[in-house]
Amino acid sequence: MSNSEAREAQIGGATQIVRPPDFEALRNWWHEILRSPKHYSCYAFFLCLPSDTEAIGYVTDFGGELDLISGEDCLVLALSKTRFKRSRFDKRLWEHAIGEQGEQGYSLEIAKRYRVKLTDFPCILLFEDIRSNRHETFSFRGKTAKEIADEMRMLFSVIREAVTKKEKPLALLKRHKTLQHIHKVRQSLWNRLTSFTEKAFESAVEAWLKVVIK
Repeated sequence: MSNSEAREAQIGGATQIVRPPDFEALRNWWHEILRSPKHYSCYAFFLCLPSDTEAIGYVTDFGGELDLISGEDCLVLALSKTRFKRSRFDKRLWEHAIGEQGEQGYSLEIAKRYRVKLTDFPCILLFEDIRSNRHETFSFRGKTAKEIADEMRMLFSVIREAVTKKEKPLALLKRHKTLQHIHKVRQSLWNRLTSFTEKAFESAVEAWLKVVIK
């Protein structure tokens, strides 16, 4: 990627298209980003494969919303072998890039780079520095486009909170993920307890009825 291409890649809003995952080229692009007066607190790739229809539906149909909620806090990237100069969100170009990213295997290359498991697809990968392996991923496996939209709003609320508090977004996102996990474990345990209690009650009633009928 030439210097002029790198400068083209860093122009624009909160959603951005860059070229395929040649990481040396991405590093060059990264240096251009760092030299730019406009800095983002974190960056993201939306990783999905062609069969992830609900996730693709969200990220393409609601790309404009994604651009709005990520705002000035997070730069969301898409990979395309076609060069695009970006100055504002363009639905047609964005949809093309997202489709190409999945179909050409670029999402798999990014996943390999960050050691993201295929079982986590589709997911969003968030990082603060392309030169570091530090990242957080949030899987949308089995979720509808509406559920993904709700979770994305929550994630970008966390990022905005981190920016407001002058904290590292990844640290706050990690805490958010931990709290999510704890909530799921508690909910699972509660569901099991409720199920057990109901079954125990049903068994007790059945035993009582047998005694009464006799």
